[in-house]
Amino acid sequence: MKRFSRGIYLTSGTFILLLSIVVVKRLHTFTFAVERYSLLIDKHFSESMHASIVAFLHERDDVKIMKPSDMFTCLRQQFPSIKSIAVDYNASKVLDITIKAAQPVLGLNDQNVLTENGCIVERHLFEKNYIASLNTVNVGDKALAEKQLSESFQEYVRCLPVHFFDQYKVSWLSEREVWLQDKNQKKFSLLCSAEVIPNKQMMDYADHIKESLMQRGAFAQQGTRKWIADMRFANQIVVFSGKGGPRG
Repeated sequence: MKRFSRGIYLTSGTFILLLSIVVVKRLHTFTFAVERYSLLIDKHFSESMHASIVAFLHERDDVKIMKPSDMFTCLRQQFPSIKSIAVDYNASKVLDITIKAAQPVLGLNDQNVLTENGCIVERHLFEKNYIASLNTVNVGDKALAEKQLSESFQEYVRCLPVHFFDQYKVSWLSEREVWLQDKNQKKFSLLCSAEVIPNKQMMDYADHIKESLMQRGAFAQQGTRKWIADMRFANQIVVFSGKGGPRG
């Protein structure tokens, strides 16, 4: 009988403890209930992006009670250009939400940018001055439509020297077809692949080839014929002429 009574006391004690935890949580929620929230949105976002974020949160009824992790997931699904959020509950029962933008690292064609977290988003989401100095690569329409670029593309771009974009217009059509069009002589282009990243020696050879063609008057000829230095072969550069080449 004593053993049975001890079991009852133990069960009752456990129940009271659990009930106390629930009551404390309820009281905590009541005491620290959020009355409103404030937003601090990254200044690098454009006014239209700012307005979109405000409107999106305003339409949700659960913002003031969402967990920070759930809020981040919710915002990132709607706005991939968001890098992070910080949530702070202050003493005035105001929920302070700080939203940080992912940094644009590369322009894609005329309308898009690639962010540091690998997302393709539209340029107008960022302030014009913030992205004005971005280097740009032309990519195929399929990649833009699928909002996805391969790891080999991103690695290729990271390996190109910054000053390289001053001389060449880069067009990535596929891993086997990367065009580098000379900005000063649009009738001359280099043809590379994802495995062939031009180094200084290769560029010196390319400059020598271009100079030789110029002395022969190849670029002065009328028509759409272009000269291409194919650098995709081991230990050799194949030069030929034709009407192909990068877009633009």
